[in-house]
Amino acid sequence: MKGKIFNAQEVQAIIAGDKTMFREVIKPQPNEQQKYLCHDDDGNTFLTDHDWADYLAYGDGNEIKCPYQVGQKIFCKESFFESFSNTYYRADIHDNGLSYYTWKPAQHMKQQQSRLTLQIKEIRVERFDELWNWVIDFEVVK
Repeated sequence: MKGKIFNAQEVQAIIAGDKTMFREVIKPQPNEQQKYLCHDDDGNTFLTDHDWADYLAYGDGNEIKCPYQVGQKIFCKESFFESFSNTYYRADIHDNGLSYYTWKPAQHMKQQQSRLTLQIKEIRVERFDELWNWVIDFEVVK
């Protein structure tokens, strides 16, 4: 299962049910002629210059693979501290950053230590601030 790093405010919003999607910039950025999103049966995602959304573009250099798939589960990585029998999460500590814990950064979190699992519901492409972005809608399943 793939992990995604979220900061403390994002984790709090996910737990509260206020955050239900995230964006990631598409790399590489499509050129001006590649404007429309297309999918094939293998889950590949294409941006193409054709004016219909289900056109299958093969071998023309426009293929851009989405890092996520609908139905895929990802676990939430966040800053944490492990004691002998418990795991504490930075998003739960409300002391304005002052604490006696030595926090481990989110990139070191393993799947077993995560408390949130997210399932991808929908993936779409949008232009935002002059950049094309994957927009991923998710739901909490754990």
